[in-house]
Amino acid sequence: MSSAITFSFGILKTHRMWRHKKRYFLFTAIGAYPFCWMIEDISYFIYIDPRIDRLCPESWTNWVLGGFQAGRVWIPNWWIITTVFSFSLFFLAYRSALYNLLLEREVESKLATQQPAQPQELAPEPEPAAQEPTPPPEPATEEEIRRRLLVKKALKEDA
Repeated sequence: MSSAITFSFGILKTHRMWRHKKRYFLFTAIGAYPFCWMIEDISYFIYIDPRIDRLCPESWTNWVLGGFQAGRVWIPNWWIITTVFSFSLFFLAYRSALYNLLLEREVESKLATQQPAQPQELAPEPEPAAQEPTPPPEPATEEEIRRRLLVKKALKEDA
């Protein structure tokens, strides 16, 4: 299930990822999809009862490409092809991510060399004057409160 989600997300976002230099995600998604099929196939034959189904030349997984015997284990040819294909795409993803990282570092170093070597001296900030403590506000009279409310009301009407 996770392979289907990853693959479909990768296909849906192909153009955007390619344009925004996120190719590594696309390569990983495409490489992981057939690799997940192979892992699912391997786990099926590991956990299924050998009396029900076992990995041999007559197995359904060998119908198209066949396979070969390695000791006591039968290995389908498509497992080899899938492994090579998936790991090739994983390697491309690694190289793409590495290239993006090196490109970002190169741009950062160019920006750092374009900036002046010595920072410009800024004028010293004036020292704040010692403030005298403000006296506590006098209690407002009723007339002052009415005047403030009228001013607030007038400002709201103008806005």
